[in-house]
Amino acid sequence: MRVNSKLAQIDFQFGKVAREGNLLLIKSDANSTMKSSVYVSPEDVVEFLKRFFVSPSAILFVLGLPWFFYRWRKSGRKQTSAAGRQRKPWPTV
Repeated sequence: MRVNSKLAQIDFQFGKVAREGNLLLIKSDANSTMKSSVYVSPEDVVEFLKRFFVSPSAILFVLGLPWFFYRWRKSGRKQTSAAGRQRKPWPTV
């Protein structure tokens, strides 16, 4: 996953996912150069679902996921190995 912000642009690789109290904790992969932790609250999930189900683009993305996944893998942007995570640059918006 690509994260773009004013502070940094990083490729976030999912690592351990666990529940911590009332929160969902998503840690970055152990081999990641920038260690990160993402805390997701129940309120965040509800807000996401509300926005997801009123967005035709999001719904079409999920329905077309097999096609998009196939095209993504065919484009060569997949990971080469766990040790050497070399990817083509992501397009900027």
